Amino acid sequence: MKREEFQAKLVGWQSLGPFGSIQEMDADMVAAVGALGPEGAVWVAEALAAAADSSQTERRTILEFAEVYADRFPLELAGAGARCLAPGGPPLLVLALGSTRVRWLIAKIREIVEPPHVQDDLVVAAASSLGELGGPEARTLLTELQHRPGLSAEALREIEIALQSLERKPNSESRRGSSPRRE
Repeated sequence: MKREEFQAKLVGWQSLGPFGSIQEMDADMVAAVGALGPEGAVWVAEALAAAADSSQTERRTILEFAEVYADRFPLELAGAGARCLAPGGPPLLVLALGSTRVRWLIAKIREIVEPPHVQDDLVVAAASSLGELGGPEARTLLTELQHRPGLSAEALREIEIALQSLERKPNSESRRGSSPRRE
């Protein structure tokens, strides 16, 4: 699949395009993941990073696709996403990386939320991802964030939800690997 085809698919999925049902759209997303292959991780990560100024529907669509993509190519999306991370996130990319369940991303998320005055939407995204990534490192970072002064009620609520999620799955395992894949 070419980049232009991928971008056209994203636009089509926003309104169900030619699909009669969510199930048909989901099947098309799964097929698109296969067509993109592991090399498409860069395009998915770039689309997530570029979606900051997009509509809510556009952001939701790329996030849904990224979750489907992460089911098949978690290490590839983790690696491509980590390379697209910068100070400030972007939050949607940070949020999507949790679906990879690749725990070495916790260190990358820590780097992004380490500065004391990061935006609350980034803290919310990081907390959600950490809840999905799981493990003791995620719990430690969430606890540190919870004690950071000046966070909004929304950020504190998301941190609490993530911590509760980790309590329900205290020994959860990462999906794959403990270190980035060499490319």
